[in-house]
Amino acid sequence: MHLMIILLLLPVLGLILFFVLPFSQALPSYLLVLAFSAFFYVLMFRAMRKSRQKSLFEMVGETAEALDWKDGQGQVLCLGAIWEARSETGRSFPRGAKLRVTGVEGLTLVVKAAGDDQAGAGP
Repeated sequence: MHLMIILLLLPVLGLILFFVLPFSQALPSYLLVLAFSAFFYVLMFRAMRKSRQKSLFEMVGETAEALDWKDGQGQVLCLGAIWEARSETGRSFPRGAKLRVTGVEGLTLVVKAAGDDQAGAGP
């Protein structure tokens, strides 16, 4: 947070260069400060314009990938984050299996095999 405030004030603070250095040195230095600030302003505005992350309950229906699984529960990769998960039916999945999120219990995703959607088959 403090770094962001400094970056916003950098062009104003750069004006001090005109009091300390001769004009022939202060102007190029100040232009460098402005270019540096503009670069970071662009990065900040791009970060602010990114779409918001989905809420936990909007994850229902998303695809996940099994990472570590044992006895009907484990970890999955969903939307670029690792989540604790449990199987809807208590079955185990191999690493890399494609899963579908069917519910949420606290911070745990409830999942089933993605192929179960079409086949309608159980474990």
